[in-house]
Amino acid sequence: MKYSFELTETINLIIIIAEIDGYDVRLALDTGASDSVIDLTALMIAGYHKNNIYETVELETAKGSIYADIYVIKEMKALGITKNNFKICSYDFLINGILTEIDGVLGIDFFKNRKICIDFTNFEITIT
Repeated sequence: MKYSFELTETINLIIIIAEIDGYDVRLALDTGASDSVIDLTALMIAGYHKNNIYETVELETAKGSIYADIYVIKEMKALGITKNNFKICSYDFLINGILTEIDGVLGIDFFKNRKICIDFTNFEITIT
């Protein structure tokens, strides 16, 4: 399956529209992130709350170590892939000084057992 993406001079990120239990979220594709991460606000809008926390872990970010909560998402879809009972990290971006137009990052954990090719010449992502 092939998916096109755009890069601009102002936003040099590959933005993926993912779906969490039917709710759309904007995630940056981050092949340098071992774990997918979502802002707590977006996760709460999708119907998850603090009583849904699976565990708490220490997470390395560009700004240093923080504690993040792990949630088990019933269903997450992106780039033609559907993951059921997918574990995702979450923390409050605003409290941690992050102001952004994206809801999080789609890390390499989402692509386990898949082949992904990012073609920056044709601006396409191929998933097999």
